[in-house]
Amino acid sequence: MPASLSTELGDMVVTRLPPGVELCGRLPDATLQWGLLHRLQRAGLRLRSVDRVEPGSSRTFRGSQSAPAASVPLLRIEVQGHAAALIAAALHSEQVYQAPPSTTLVMPLTSDRVLFNTLWELEALALDVLGLHVEG
Repeated sequence: MPASLSTELGDMVVTRLPPGVELCGRLPDATLQWGLLHRLQRAGLRLRSVDRVEPGSSRTFRGSQSAPAASVPLLRIEVQGHAAALIAAALHSEQVYQAPPSTTLVMPLTSDRVLFNTLWELEALALDVLGLHVEG
């Protein structure tokens, strides 16, 4: 992400993730939302997803102020192909990022069972695993 864009983001929380950058912050009206999206487009950045999170929601973003204090390792699995929609539906996950020619699933690694069940599901979907990383 260009440094000039970083200075324009104001109080947005910028978190660098292996598949890209996550921006998290309050955009209280449509004008601010469209302005940010237009600025990202002019900077030549590709938008992967936009999520609206209701105030008081239990969903937090990595890097956000309300992230839990307990450190749970993150599991990142990269698979071959454009499979974000398929993986998100099959695994009921919102943290799936598509960056052609691959797709990355990010999830907390709470137990070995989570890892093996996820790999089994990906195998059942006939997806080729390119990489597996555990952070934390």
